[in-house]
Amino acid sequence: MPPKNHKLGFEKIRTIFYFGILGLLSIGFFYIIIPFIYPIFWAAIIAVFFYPFYAWINKNLKLPNISATISVITVVTVLFIPLSIIAALIVYQSVISTTPYPKIIFLLM
Repeated sequence: MPPKNHKLGFEKIRTIFYFGILGLLSIGFFYIIIPFIYPIFWAAIIAVFFYPFYAWINKNLKLPNISATISVITVVTVLFIPLSIIAALIVYQSVISTTPYPKIIFLLM
């Protein structure tokens, strides 16, 4: 039995080249997107959680722009006020734990 010719035709080389470039670009795109996956995940969770509130406001007001503004203000208030209180308490606790004389700090506040 004679050996088979294993010549790669132009079409096959071009197909392999294109799929190779596509694979490299996909890997590069994935490495660029990795830092954004966590924030996008939390944005989706917040959007799903607060959409019924927006729909309820929009049903009652029938003004989508004002409903969206009220929803954004509510989301910012609900998320950032507790986070600011927690951050202030953490800073306060770290100052107290690193100060040699914690009674002085209590007197100053």
